[in-house]
Amino acid sequence: MEFIHGAFRTHNPNAFFLIRKSENILKNLPEKYIDKFHDKDELSQKQIKELKTQLPEIVSPEQIYSYDCFYNGLDSSTGRERVKNKEYFMFIFK
Repeated sequence: MEFIHGAFRTHNPNAFFLIRKSENILKNLPEKYIDKFHDKDELSQKQIKELKTQLPEIVSPEQIYSYDCFYNGLDSSTGRERVKNKEYFMFIFK
């Protein structure tokens, strides 16, 4: 709700929307972790798709950034297995 009210509906000029290109991380991700990175619920998928379509119509393009994220193995150093990823943020601040 904070997202919808604080950033989306009010056209907040301080909001910054990061959109992960999920197709890259899903390519090599072990099957048991796919649900963590991709919603299997059809309604949720449609809602995300619609949000991504509407977002550029509501906020400035400078507030939207799509980034790549790639699977980079698993990490068990904390005693709990976690997915490691490489995220590529190329922010250019003026």
